[in-house]
Amino acid sequence: MTLQGSHAGGEAQPRAENPVVGIRPLPSFTGDAVVEVLDRQLGGSSRPANAQRIFTLTIDGSDLPRSGAEIDGIRATGQIQHLQLRDVHFRSVTGIGINTRYNFNATHGPRRPSACTTTASPCCGLVPTASC
Repeated sequence: MTLQGSHAGGEAQPRAENPVVGIRPLPSFTGDAVVEVLDRQLGGSSRPANAQRIFTLTIDGSDLPRSGAEIDGIRATGQIQHLQLRDVHFRSVTGIGINTRYNFNATHGPRRPSACTTTASPCCGLVPTASC
């Protein structure tokens, strides 16, 4: 799967004009993320979640309500391999720009990193959840 825009936006300075390209959810948008990438089990696919690509895209959350649920720009959940992001720009999302989550109900394969490369966080530098 490839999701590709025409180009990513530039700098997001305060009071700068909103970009005219990209994905810009309406104030009524509901969901956990503007773009969700799910593993085989969560997405109901017959194939593993492998080599999804998101290129040259702006995700503009400037119309999202500032109160209420936090909405991530991109959320990848579960056993996803080789996710590729290039020239992706986030503007004013209310959650996290790029968020990764575990699928602890996965039936096989890696569920979480087996070894941390950092000791700064009990979650290996990933977004903390109740399971970390």
